[in-house]
Amino acid sequence: MTVIKHKNGRFSVWSSIVDDFIFINITRKEYFNMRLNECTKEIYKELEFLDKNVNSNIIYTLNERLNIIEEIHGKERKDKVLKLLPKE
Repeated sequence: MTVIKHKNGRFSVWSSIVDDFIFINITRKEYFNMRLNECTKEIYKELEFLDKNVNSNIIYTLNERLNIIEEIHGKERKDKVLKLLPKE
């Protein structure tokens, strides 16, 4: 996706998938809403995946992530994160 800003302050959005403009001469608000809708769809897809794959090998466990934090940032940071997490 390529966004072109015109001198009038409006935007046109080019799709490299279809090799054509998918939006032409849209306002800032229209562009914002278009991007917001895209992001919202992606977030819902991620949540659906997480709901279906709680025990999947693809998803790192909380303890694995905490160990990475400790390795990179130290035990003090790991302890701060642990205090912020809900008790399981």
